[in-house]
Formats: sequence, structure tokens, C-alpha cells
Amino acid sequence: MNRQELTSTLRQREWAASELARHFHVPLDEIVEDLRHIQKSLKHSADKLNIDPAECRKCGFRFSTDKFNKPSRCPECKGNRIRDPLMEIVSETSPPTKA
Repeated sequence: MNRQELTSTLRQREWAASELARHFHVPLDEIVEDLRHIQKSLKHSADKLNIDPAECRKCGFRFSTDKFNKPSRCPECKGNRIRDPLMEIVSETSPPTKA
């Protein structure tokens, strides 16, 4: 897997970092590192890495968008039912897709 393949995959639909790690058969840490690099690279283009942040399924707390992998616990209710953050690459001229 290279970053071009990852970028192409992120243009297709929203992905969680853990899904990408399974899809490409690489460690999660490697995917997170590549996502950070892609996010920086896209700052000077018409595209953007759109991040739908992790969210607690119990109380609805939304985490910050700078986290690429799922937190273990909610700081509000201490629950551990957390939805993974979802990422996709979108063009600045087109609205992001929602599932």
C-alpha cells in the first residue's frame, strides 16, 4: 500500500482508520501516520480530508477532529461505546457525502 492508493480509496467513501488498516493489511499506526501526511498534503489543493469525529453512542459526546483512531472512553459519561471517526477526501467544490 502506498499513499496514492490510500488517497484513492478515501475518495470512494467514508472509512474508519481501523477499516483501512484491515483493508490494506497494515498496522493501524501506519494508517494513522499516512492519514496525517495526507491531511497536510491536501492543505494546498482543492481537496480536503473530511473527518466526522468519533462520537459516544451513550451520551452523544463528539470528540475533536484531530483524532484519527477511536478513543477508549468517553470523558463525559465514561462509557466505552464509541463510534469510530470516519474520514474521506472531498473536493472543496462539492459537498461531502453522508451515509
